[in-house]
Amino acid sequence: MAASRCGDCRTVWPDDQLREIHNLTDRMEPGDTYPSGECPGCGALCTPGTDLGLEGTPNLILAKVLRDLCTSLTQIDQVMRAENEHEYEAKGAYERAVQLLGIIDAR
Repeated sequence: MAASRCGDCRTVWPDDQLREIHNLTDRMEPGDTYPSGECPGCGALCTPGTDLGLEGTPNLILAKVLRDLCTSLTQIDQVMRAENEHEYEAKGAYERAVQLLGIIDAR
């Protein structure tokens, strides 16, 4: 997804969320990169060409974390169901789920 970074608050925004630029000629110096829009947060100019990666607005970061959590919970559920179908001990299923997620057991 194409994104731009605000020149003042440094927030990264998807380009489709940027606002229209007002007073462009008053806000640019010769040699400046042509901005992609105004920051919805602070109104400063945004520079194009940023990859969202792990950065982005707090909502985008939260969405990625929630997606990863849902994936992990689905995998745990699948392991637990498979273990119950084969009548293994719950402890074995727990240990396999922990291994699957790469969690260190603090017990």
